Amino acid sequence: MSKISDRIPKIRQIIDRFANIADPHERAMRTKAALSQARIEMTSLGQIFAFEVSKPGVYHGKRGVAGFPLVKHEYIVVVPKDEKKLSPEQRKRLQKIGKTRGIVLGGYRQKVGRSKGHRLVSRINQKVDYKAANKARLGKDLKHIGSRGANKSLRDAMKIRKEYKNRDYPSHLPNLLGRRQNSNSFARAALKEMGHERKTSFFAPGSRKKLDLRKGG
Repeated sequence: MSKISDRIPKIRQIIDRFANIADPHERAMRTKAALSQARIEMTSLGQIFAFEVSKPGVYHGKRGVAGFPLVKHEYIVVVPKDEKKLSPEQRKRLQKIGKTRGIVLGGYRQKVGRSKGHRLVSRINQKVDYKAANKARLGKDLKHIGSRGANKSLRDAMKIRKEYKNRDYPSHLPNLLGRRQNSNSFARAALKEMGHERKTSFFAPGSRKKLDLRKGG
């Protein structure tokens, strides 16, 4: 097997050949086929080159939950089309994601003071989801679901974060069974408000629960 350094130029050349294909799934399929034909094995390094986030728009992400590999936590990535048209405050929140810059929006469990209770809060660029977004496999763990109005989507995401009202976070078992609103409920509600409907998932408990983002509990 050739060294990584020897394979990188060939991998780059094949990736660039299909870079203009808009649909990420078709682009990934044709890239993989070309790599196979060229007898180049896709290492994790190669996958990063092939499937990094680079396209403006909204992405729907998921990651595993510690101790429960089948259970998924969902989050949203938004990449603007033109940073110059954003406000200074909005540009300040952008962070590097893949080959471009954007934000990560999600809902999270937060302990309330010294009490045993917890609240469902929203965050932008929360460190665990931000790290997951940069490691995610585009098309599998992170799916591009729309490019239209990318700048508006980013403004909408920030508005949701600003106006969202915290509420009680469910205890352990109701949370895992999706019996009450949780972080996945937040992600689905935020996507819906941004104009995107997604199929619910058995592995994302709470994704079927409706959530009023501006009415706390």
